[in-house]
Amino acid sequence: MIPHNALLPEMITDQGKLVNAYTYNSLFFVTGSALGYVTPAFVGMIKNAGQTPLMAWRIVFALFTVIGIALLLVPAFTIKETDYVSSVRPTVSLLESLKHAFSNKHFVMVTIGQLLEGTSMAFFQSCIMYYVTTLLGLEETKSVLILATSIVGSLILYIPVNKLAKKQGKKPLMVSACIVFTLAEFVICFGADWPFPPMAKALGLAIFVSYPFAVLNILPGSMMADVIQYDTIKHGVNREGVFGAARSFVTKIGTSLAIMIVPSLTVIGAAAGENIGRTGLKITGLVGGVICLIAVIVFSLYKEKDVLAVIKEEREKEGK
Repeated sequence: MIPHNALLPEMITDQGKLVNAYTYNSLFFVTGSALGYVTPAFVGMIKNAGQTPLMAWRIVFALFTVIGIALLLVPAFTIKETDYVSSVRPTVSLLESLKHAFSNKHFVMVTIGQLLEGTSMAFFQSCIMYYVTTLLGLEETKSVLILATSIVGSLILYIPVNKLAKKQGKKPLMVSACIVFTLAEFVICFGADWPFPPMAKALGLAIFVSYPFAVLNILPGSMMADVIQYDTIKHGVNREGVFGAARSFVTKIGTSLAIMIVPSLTVIGAAAGENIGRTGLKITGLVGGVICLIAVIVFSLYKEKDVLAVIKEEREKEGK
């Protein structure tokens, strides 16, 4: 992931094309994830063809592995990096490069913001099935429908988000998406007992989070690419790999924190012998909402106009 994320800002310097690239990137990621979600359907087809359950699972994952390796090799053997990139290698140590990355205030704001919104999203994704079953009292199978609704809704919004990002910038959309997601998390906490049909509440929430799903899948990478390009222009040295590694490390911390914290919260209020309680699930929504609200504040402090102004000035010098 780090080489991939580091290469895109070098290959594509036009802001509009960068947004397009990350839109396609997110689209293919969602498509791949959707194929993963329907793995049981593929397994069922192979079982119906006469294979044992164990062999059916092995065949499906073997096919996924072959397809994945083949797709990974496509960019490795078709992209000639030197045709797009004129690199100036850093002469300082890795530690000095990392210090430089975290001394960039724009990088710090964007990274912390993405850490927070990623943590909040991880809270939501870790508990979505329990929100549907325990809080709303629906069947477990309904969680697939709810998740599918939010994914389809986000895909429908990809084109509008892409166009708005080019016209309005990425920061306003990121802030608004975090605000919407904050409200969604608070609704989980305070609205689980509202007097509406459970399925209506579940579908309403799924549609509501479609917008932040679309924005937060497309724009974080593009926003970070702006910061990396800004730093390269300012200092004349390509540090895309260091910025990409630092960002990946910090944002993965958010997912790890969610995995550790969520189980200790969901157990609150659980009946004897159970691991999930309604009170605990509501608290996860509250905590996730507060974390995302802090992300709103952090992204609001990011000075996108300063970053884009430097990039625009450099492109004008180059006559692009």
